[in-house]
Amino acid sequence: MWVKPPINCYKLNVDAAFFEDGTGAAAAILRNNRGEALAGASWLLHHLLDSTTAEAVAIQRGLELVEGLGCHQVIVESDSLEVIQACNGVIEIWSPYTAILADCFQKSYRIGVVSFTHCLREANRLAHNLARHSFNLNTTLVWDGDPPSFLLSDIVDDVTLI
Repeated sequence: MWVKPPINCYKLNVDAAFFEDGTGAAAAILRNNRGEALAGASWLLHHLLDSTTAEAVAIQRGLELVEGLGCHQVIVESDSLEVIQACNGVIEIWSPYTAILADCFQKSYRIGVVSFTHCLREANRLAHNLARHSFNLNTTLVWDGDPPSFLLSDIVDDVTLI
């Protein structure tokens, strides 16, 4: 299940959907230490090489969202173990998404304190549902404030289970 971040910290959950034709969608949701969804976005993706690249793009776009909101202490959480290990220097990043992660590191430096953690898919349900929604409706979605109504039940479930 999803776990709240510490006080004075935000959690950015990211996820991506990838299809063999090179299309997909990425999503990011920023929540505070009370579990409230403060902002989020989803983006349609094209010309992807693989699913791991899509996951790296989700982190990149999520960090852009965080940077734009002026947050300075963030835990980035993804269910892509390979990308999280690459972000933490556990594995070498000689792959199609190397340049994307280099950009993520630059954004992280500008943001302030950013850590990268792996989570199970069940803990990343909100970002997963947002990416799937964006792809299914062929639309990009951005919000700052109240989340879209189709996500509310997942947000409530996450917060009440804790």
